[in-house]
Amino acid sequence: MNRNKVSIPAALMLLGSLHAGASAQDRSELDRQLYTSPAALLTGGVSGLRTGSFEGGPQDNCSIYLRGISALRGESSPLWVLDGVPLSSMPDINVYDIESIEVLKDAAATALYGSRGASGVILISTSRPGEEGSSLSIDSNTGLSSPLKAATGLRSGLVHNHSLRLSSQKNKSLFRLSASLRSEALPVPGTFDGDCNVSALFEARASAKVRFGTLTLFNVGSSSESSVADYGQASLAAMALRPEAFPSESREGWMADYDNDASQYRLSNASYLSVNLGQRLSFRADAGIDYRTRNSFIWFGNGTLKGKATNGDASAITHTEILASVRPSLSWKTHFPGEGRLELSAAAELNWSAGKDNNMNGSDFFTHELRAKGLNIAASKTRINYSSYELFDMAAILKADCSFGDFATVSAILRPDWTPRYDDAVPVIYGGINALAKILPRLTLQAGYGRTGSQFKVPGTRFGEYVNGAPEVDSKLSYFYEALDRSLVREWTAGAAFEIVSGRADISARYFRRHSDDSFSAFCFGKKSESSYLWVKSSRSEFFRRSAGLTGSGVEADLNFVLMDRSALRWTLSANACLSEVLVTDIADSDSFAPEIGGGLVTNANVTGQKVSSFLGYLSDSDGNLKDLSGDGRIGDADKRILGNPFPGIFGGAKTALRAGRITAEADFDWAAGFEIADLGAMLAEHPEYKALSSQYVRNGDYLRLARLSLGYRFALPKGCPLKSASISLSAGNLLVLSAYDSWNYNPDCFGRNLSLSGLDYGSYPSARKFLAGIKIGF
Repeated sequence: MNRNKVSIPAALMLLGSLHAGASAQDRSELDRQLYTSPAALLTGGVSGLRTGSFEGGPQDNCSIYLRGISALRGESSPLWVLDGVPLSSMPDINVYDIESIEVLKDAAATALYGSRGASGVILISTSRPGEEGSSLSIDSNTGLSSPLKAATGLRSGLVHNHSLRLSSQKNKSLFRLSASLRSEALPVPGTFDGDCNVSALFEARASAKVRFGTLTLFNVGSSSESSVADYGQASLAAMALRPEAFPSESREGWMADYDNDASQYRLSNASYLSVNLGQRLSFRADAGIDYRTRNSFIWFGNGTLKGKATNGDASAITHTEILASVRPSLSWKTHFPGEGRLELSAAAELNWSAGKDNNMNGSDFFTHELRAKGLNIAASKTRINYSSYELFDMAAILKADCSFGDFATVSAILRPDWTPRYDDAVPVIYGGINALAKILPRLTLQAGYGRTGSQFKVPGTRFGEYVNGAPEVDSKLSYFYEALDRSLVREWTAGAAFEIVSGRADISARYFRRHSDDSFSAFCFGKKSESSYLWVKSSRSEFFRRSAGLTGSGVEADLNFVLMDRSALRWTLSANACLSEVLVTDIADSDSFAPEIGGGLVTNANVTGQKVSSFLGYLSDSDGNLKDLSGDGRIGDADKRILGNPFPGIFGGAKTALRAGRITAEADFDWAAGFEIADLGAMLAEHPEYKALSSQYVRNGDYLRLARLSLGYRFALPKGCPLKSASISLSAGNLLVLSAYDSWNYNPDCFGRNLSLSGLDYGSYPSARKFLAGIKIGF
């Protein structure tokens, strides 16, 4: 399938490609000092893509939705692929090492990734040395981070980003070694975030027909951000910004004694071997491993009586995950008259993944101890002590690409997937077909259909987090129980691209309609021994099943303009927008309400015919009194109504760049409308007894943001200067936010880690405005 890739430093813009739903993201060097993750580079730049933070804290993984929710349970996060190797989550990579980012949205393209492609695929290609010889570059910037909205208890702090890259290319080999260091003082006093990345790339040509290479990434991160824990747990953000929840004499003590320290270690590797077997036949093998562990320690207290020293009133959380994969493939190419080309490929893929969570809670953490100290908040959600999973899957892949010059292209994929523990000998079939045709010199039409999916294993101890009414499992027997949550996605797309003015202006639009069948199947792998009361392993038996259906549809549009193009002056503008909604089309009655999030509070519901994860609660009058809509004289379930939805109905972004000689100026915007935010922090402070949302606390969340404004200057170096290049820059992030939501965060946790937490502001971390000055030099 034809995919367009863009060199990030050099490209000015690219129309979102119609080819297989691929969109290659264009970003300049000026982005790198403000945007420190691949997800941040994508924000506002790809139609149909929305990014957010789980909890607002910078150390947390971003949540990313492509065209909305793709599954009722679990996450709807895209698959990340680094240099051809799939990862367990977004890579921790120095953004200066990224050459291009390609986003696959259509199921006709993501079918290539089978049971991992339902929520889209993001491909990252790292940079290689471009010239013979050696080079050294240093990027360094520093500045100030300050709260987006002033509030008592918040502060401004220093930000540092430093990067060094050494690369060399000589004869038949090349290498690149890079390191980066980032440190940021966060708006809440006493909190910080930082990490260190090291990467090593090596490629060599063993002969005229054989090439091999390897990329290794190592990341160490640490933070003391005291961001947001599960509902009902306090955060320093809530403590600093919700003084009404604390007696005046205890608030300062809480802020001094509450800590949430986290550390992360991650090692990722992507390797390949390429062999040219002839003029038309080639072989390639990709293999990789991705290991990540994150430790978090939360405690209240000081000295030796309580706190970290004795594990009193504390919670230690460890999360570990690993993914290993290998993919050998054969590819055959030929050409035929009329500039036609045919490429056929066959591949096999093996994936093994495993993970575990270990949560160890201290005595009565966040319960009576908190209330005794004056914290006015509901009881915390019960934590699972231990859970783990292991999953093995394999696939065969057949792929064909046929092009007829510049006039038409047809691409097809067929991929059977096996998950041996569950599928036995019966594979799940995924596939897709995509066709393009240029019917006029400036008009191209596209149509496609694809079937892709997602799956993940659920330990027996976590059934209740994914489906209501699931049988409870004795913790001593949980080893014998597990579930497979599998989604099958069918998607149809149709689009058109029109070149308004050759090389100066173009527009594309695409319609998509997607249906997801979500199946939760629980199994038992044990039975009582015939000779004793002990349980022993046995063959698999299914004892519980639940299914649901979602239908999403929408329209994406991309615009690109070259407003001015002269010898020393170039001005460009690109914009995108997406109009979409996801409806619940099939669901069991007991699944209609999302799981409670603590203290008996249920905020989100999935009701047939309504938007997924809609807010559910009571209507209130102008005085804040709950309305008795049923007329039975009491406030109960019969009075609940849909109050809003946390997912924007329309969103998009824009980018403009002006280059005049050695000066470059750039600005990025993003916006969203048609969604609501549930202000749980305010509700719990004023009405801790509420067991459902009130419309009084469901706010309009629409916003428009000037995400980035940057100015750069490249110096003219005299002859004989030891430097190859030198430039300086000034950047501002979150410079201006116009929002209907009056809080310290313009977009608080609107894209939570699951549907039962979507759109809930229960103390999300304050957004920050950043000002940075940077210098870049090359040798």
